[in-house]
Amino acid sequence: MQIAMIAAEIAPAASTGGLGDVMAALPNALARLGHEVHLFVPLYRGLRAAFGDSKDPEERVLVEVRLHDGIEEAHLRRGPAVRGTASLWGIEADRYFDRAGLFGEGGSDYGDNDRRFAFFARAALGALARLGLEPEVLHLHDWHVAPIAAWLRHGIVGEDDAAQAVRRFADRPVVLTVHNLAHQGLFPVSSLAVTGLPRALLTSEGVEFHGRMSFLKAGLISANRIIVPSPGYAREVRQPEGGFGLDGIFAERAGRLEGILNGIDDVRFDPAGDPALVASFDRDELSGRRRCKADLLVETELNGDLATPIVGMVARLGAQKGFDLVLEALPELLERGLRLVILGTGDLRIAHDLRLAVARWPGQVAFREAWDETLARKIYAGADFFLMPSRWEPCGISQMIALRYGAVPVVHATGGLMDTVLDMRRSPAQGTGFWIERYERHELLAAFDDALEVRADPIRWQALVRRGMSRDFSWRHSALRHAHLYSTLLSAGGTASAVASPVLDSEGWQEEIGGGLDRRMARALARAFADWIGDRAGGAAASGAGVIIASDGRFLSPELCQDAAGALVLADVPVVEGGVASGPALSLAVRQGARAGGVFVTGGARGSEQSGLRLIDAWGGPLLPAARARILADARRRLDEPGGAGTLSPEEIRQIGRLEAVELEALHEEVLAGAINHEAIAAAARRGLTIVLDHAHGPGARLVERQLLRAGVPTQALRAAPDALLGGLHGAWRSDAAKRLAEAVGTAGATLGIGLSPEGGLSVLVDGAGRTIPASRASALLLKHLLGEARAESHALPPGAVARTVTTTRLVDAVARRMGRRVVEAPRGFAELGHLLYTGEAAVALDEIGGLSAAGLATDRDGAFAALLAVEMLAGCPDLKLEILEAGLLAETGPLFLKRRDAEPSSVGVARLAAMVKQPPSRVGSWRVEAAVALDGLQLLLEGGRWVVLAGGSRRAAATLELWAEAPDEREAWALLDAAEQLLRPSRTGMAGAT
Repeated sequence: MQIAMIAAEIAPAASTGGLGDVMAALPNALARLGHEVHLFVPLYRGLRAAFGDSKDPEERVLVEVRLHDGIEEAHLRRGPAVRGTASLWGIEADRYFDRAGLFGEGGSDYGDNDRRFAFFARAALGALARLGLEPEVLHLHDWHVAPIAAWLRHGIVGEDDAAQAVRRFADRPVVLTVHNLAHQGLFPVSSLAVTGLPRALLTSEGVEFHGRMSFLKAGLISANRIIVPSPGYAREVRQPEGGFGLDGIFAERAGRLEGILNGIDDVRFDPAGDPALVASFDRDELSGRRRCKADLLVETELNGDLATPIVGMVARLGAQKGFDLVLEALPELLERGLRLVILGTGDLRIAHDLRLAVARWPGQVAFREAWDETLARKIYAGADFFLMPSRWEPCGISQMIALRYGAVPVVHATGGLMDTVLDMRRSPAQGTGFWIERYERHELLAAFDDALEVRADPIRWQALVRRGMSRDFSWRHSALRHAHLYSTLLSAGGTASAVASPVLDSEGWQEEIGGGLDRRMARALARAFADWIGDRAGGAAASGAGVIIASDGRFLSPELCQDAAGALVLADVPVVEGGVASGPALSLAVRQGARAGGVFVTGGARGSEQSGLRLIDAWGGPLLPAARARILADARRRLDEPGGAGTLSPEEIRQIGRLEAVELEALHEEVLAGAINHEAIAAAARRGLTIVLDHAHGPGARLVERQLLRAGVPTQALRAAPDALLGGLHGAWRSDAAKRLAEAVGTAGATLGIGLSPEGGLSVLVDGAGRTIPASRASALLLKHLLGEARAESHALPPGAVARTVTTTRLVDAVARRMGRRVVEAPRGFAELGHLLYTGEAAVALDEIGGLSAAGLATDRDGAFAALLAVEMLAGCPDLKLEILEAGLLAETGPLFLKRRDAEPSSVGVARLAAMVKQPPSRVGSWRVEAAVALDGLQLLLEGGRWVVLAGGSRRAAATLELWAEAPDEREAWALLDAAEQLLRPSRTGMAGAT
């Protein structure tokens, strides 16, 4: 996609901190993913050398800029071009940007910053029109350019190039990233005229902020999405103590707020090849780190030897960075034998206090008042601990660099520091550092006491250092998250609600096509997919890794596989035959084999009406919405062209020689074998463990049977009457299946019954007494086991969030919190959850139908893994009784009951839901609404932890509306559903039956 980014900084020549670092990295990371990115920055004095002094007219495009007092001119200059990176453009206007500083000099801001950056923003927007660019997304960064979002939504005063751009791009999604909320672009209200914003916006609901006007607020009230640099910070800005007076706006726009972690350049910051270090090292060979520590002791003139614990700090000297807390605790830190080295510049008072500390404790404290890149790297590589006690921290980069270099972070538990450093005390087997729980001296000292205790144990310490060095904070992950957000916006027309603009399901092509998926449309989709792969790879010949084609063996599978293969070969894309396999097996094979993608032919409960293609991206999951929309449009166009939906016969494919075969299920089984504790299961089998398994007779279920047989577990597989339309398989999980499974468990005297759905979910567990445990509670049980310390000894998950869908039980949240994991909420469907696993944002993902996967496994819900994990969980219970595990869960979390109901298809109901998204109700029945979020329909968070979700169901034009509710009492959950259904029905006054 084409993306336009506009920002006021870029490192290294025109940067004051995080914004410049991000703009030097993120656009290029997106470009390396195949996107066309154009970045516009002011052409400051410090950037002139990079841009050169060419007077060539073709390299100096004139842009007219109208401010309130007349027309001025800017020149657009193209920056240095580097293959595989974003296009850089400079806005040249010497009267504004040819100055010694970026925003001010001598500690004071320039008095005309309002005019300077209104001019820059307007010139950059006008430049888009002058260049003839057609960006699909406009991404703005910080207050300097935030008015652009308001211009596009509310209009612009005055006629110039920017005004033309406003008319041209008014329907484009706009994203605003707030890198530092402490800087908001506050100016006198008279500055409104300079900005060109309509006067009607000068209200408290608009751009007025406590008697002044705010550039940043103009963007916050207008952008389609707001990004802050970490998920933790996204929570904090909605609170009064973290919102800098804007918490109300962030809370109101919570459904459009997203936290995406920044990254680091993992090539630039690599201890295995850093020329600033006296010795190289990596996580597998740490001996060079001892030489780096010895070098740091000499460089800083600290007393001590290699056994002396050294604490490093690399930070701007400012109140935010926690130096008051460090100085308060310093005497007691030194009493513990620690040595402290600090590098940084900034606040003169803090620098003075640090110099006094050096004079008082020579050889124990070292301070270098400078910005010295070489010394910074030596501190990262030589210090034992890296201290970062920031009062608040939107993201932070230093702690990521420290982890990569083997320095163990000790951080205040705030913002991005919590998202990047996992506390050892909360998760001993997976921790990477230590949290200072509260911003208090004794908490800082307690964190170091625990850290020194771990350091005294060489085995634990080495494991801790290596875990930290294993973390991947490369910019690729951040770029993938940004690209996913852009795609979501494009597919939803820039709105936050999936109800107003439907999104394709992973297997739901037929819902957009308007009927069953016939073979001709399948061929057209496959060919459009091939063209998309070729465009992304720079030409079809570049996609030599091939596309894997597999099926789950159900209706029309052989024919659709043949058609898809022929269409791909016609486009010169190599085809890899995967045969009959499960979705997770294909996901693994695509990702681990570095394939260009996959085509999965799948079925459903209603024969040909539900057969379809799942198109798999190179990351192992279904295509993201923007790609799906493009491919569908291309396929429809091909249907109207002669031969546009053509294919080749199997003989022709083989003659061309573009075919190979791969055994997908063997790979899936191999990965699961390493993910499950078979020894524990085998031991439980010897103690009497027996299983009854009910499932659709697919390859994933057969894998479970083989694994249980291998472990010696007696297993009875229920074989329902097959459906001839579904290739001899029975279809979806039936309403009577749980009862049937419970009866089978009782008859067999089995220990455990497991019900799997064809969609890959764990539908139900049945204990030895015949009691059923639904998917919602089963998911929470499995998560507790998956994150438990006993399992972590041999199968530890890496750090990362617990990702869940909107309608997943909040029991999952309670478990995650107890295990020291944050929770990421995503719209329904495993596509987005799988993407979070792929990017490393999440370590485990769950959805509302019992879907489960984890880091290192498939980026798809994996029913085989869920089933085997359930067996492993029970194997760890001494009495082999599921009710004991369930009782333990509820004793820790309290009970919650999740219920679902489908409302009747009704255009009135859909309209009511769309209205409620804009103006949520204050009550649901007798329960007060405490918060409402427009995410995949409407989430209503009620008093006492209850919640209701009204969602768009199958997303057809006349959608069946899915209603979900959860409450501490089962009857209350049903009552909530009744009340939610009333919200969708018109009353006599034309309004819903709740306020």
